[in-house]
Amino acid sequence: MNYLLKEILMKAHDRDADSMAELILKFSPLIRKYKRYLNYDEAETDLIIALIEMVYYLCPSNIENYSEGQLVKLIQ
Repeated sequence: MNYLLKEILMKAHDRDADSMAELILKFSPLIRKYKRYLNYDEAETDLIIALIEMVYYLCPSNIENYSEGQLVKLIQ
């Protein structure tokens, strides 16, 4: 799959497991970066859970006009 970030977010919001896995994989470098800052054992797991919760609570109509860069900053 080579979708735009907006499409991946929309599908992940609709509870598509493949899209959520792709989203986590896409942001794994950022997750690892913040894991080092947090510096505790389960930090990576907590960050992944926070990403999943953020995607589920995201309102799709709010991100319709966002660019790819804006979406990355939003997630960051």
